[in-house]
Amino acid sequence: MRLGSPTSEVGRGVDEVLHAVTLTLPYCMKTTEVTQDEWSSLMGNNPSLWQLCGGTCPVESVSWWDALAYCNALSARDGLPPCYLLTGCSGTAGTGTYNCTSTGCTSHSDEWCLPDGPGAFSCDAVTFLGPACTGYRLPTEAEWEFAARAGTLTSTYAGNAPLTCDEPNPAYDVIAWFCGNSHAVNPCGLQCQGSDWASGQCAPQPVQGKGPSNWGLYDMLGNLMEWVWDFYAAYPSTPVTDPVGPLVGSYRVLRGGCFACEVSSLRAGFRDQAGPRERDPLNGFRVVRSVQP
Repeated sequence: MRLGSPTSEVGRGVDEVLHAVTLTLPYCMKTTEVTQDEWSSLMGNNPSLWQLCGGTCPVESVSWWDALAYCNALSARDGLPPCYLLTGCSGTAGTGTYNCTSTGCTSHSDEWCLPDGPGAFSCDAVTFLGPACTGYRLPTEAEWEFAARAGTLTSTYAGNAPLTCDEPNPAYDVIAWFCGNSHAVNPCGLQCQGSDWASGQCAPQPVQGKGPSNWGLYDMLGNLMEWVWDFYAAYPSTPVTDPVGPLVGSYRVLRGGCFACEVSSLRAGFRDQAGPRERDPLNGFRVVRSVQP
């Protein structure tokens, strides 16, 4: 496969350089983003800003560290080996004091709070046992994009899409919640980023509300941004096999766009980044498991 996007693709970022990738280990991916019900039943809390959206809505406001803790807890529940060896951890996944700059929200006091205060979960270090680990884990960036493309070469698995939040949008309306169609009141008055949509608010939606890819995966584009394992860095210029990203870095990769995002971020090749402690109400995740050939 080739990771990245062609230079001719509308909305392409400079960090989407095409390069050859070989994946040798088969894996299964969760068909939906992890939901609020799934998180709360396993972890005993609900970090989501949009709890009024309901238990079938994706859990959000989770950090990258929170996602790793969930993967390990899910592995333990199912009697599988953990894929992440975490050391020097403090706090409780899904909880923490939010440092906010303004007031007005019903849940976290502000739509862009970061849980950097007491109780926020993080660790000093993590050792990833690699894609061969049979427990639950985040997908690597290459695994995520391979799944998101579902065998296609276009900007989305439903074809190439216009870069506008205007409605109707024949490509995105079928598969994704984005700045043009996620019309729901949210507790913070968060404005969608699309300048073409002036009607106001937007919010996440229950999973499986849009059509799946031809591989049966829902919301790979839109609804929430999704954490993956890799540190963010420039792509390699030579072919790679089973890549897991660089060994060091400051930011982790997010993929897939979100309910409030401009459509340029809902392309399969789009890359974003954030600090692993950040818990943004636009961010969630899904899990994968490697399987024996």
